Amino acid sequence: MLDSPKLNALLMLHSSTNALNLTVLQEQVIIASLTFIAKYTLDGLKKQKNDISKVISQKKKDSKGADKCEEEIAKSKEIDESIHS
Repeated sequence: MLDSPKLNALLMLHSSTNALNLTVLQEQVIIASLTFIAKYTLDGLKKQKNDISKVISQKKKDSKGADKCEEEIAKSKEIDESIHS
């Protein structure tokens, strides 16, 4: 799940729309905000994954495959799990 204080706050606000009796327009603004935050967070994770992949490629190229890049690969897998959860 994407962790973001803004996202969590908007989700709580959206889940309580019945109690607040929000208008359709207000609900649409909340949904658009949630979508924007989720996409922004996902794009950031994809950029991190791409950056790590570049580091792994360069290290393996420089070491002619001797460097296993275990730390970087573990970080890449961790980011993958965040993206796909």
